[in-house]
Amino acid sequence: QNETYKILNVLKVMIDEVTPISENADTRVFEAEEAFKYFKKSEDFEWIEKTNVLTRRLKRVKVSSEQRRVNGEKKRVYILNIRVLSDLCERFKI
Repeated sequence: QNETYKILNVLKVMIDEVTPISENADTRVFEAEEAFKYFKKSEDFEWIEKTNVLTRRLKRVKVSSEQRRVNGEKKRVYILNIRVLSDLCERFKI
């Protein structure tokens, strides 16, 4: 199992367990800090120390990152397309 496989496994469960800050059609937007905490709880990613490390790894599975205003505060968010995630999971037989 390579790292991409492990990332997809965590993301697939995360989209059902972590509440996105916004969603429309196939797009879900998650607060980076919340996603980071979720990944740290998983056995495969407890070693990650900073969100920027996670951000680089999520780019491999087409999850983009940007700054947005959330409740008046500037925060980093991850933007995930559910259809792209499903396609990748299918390819990796997850």
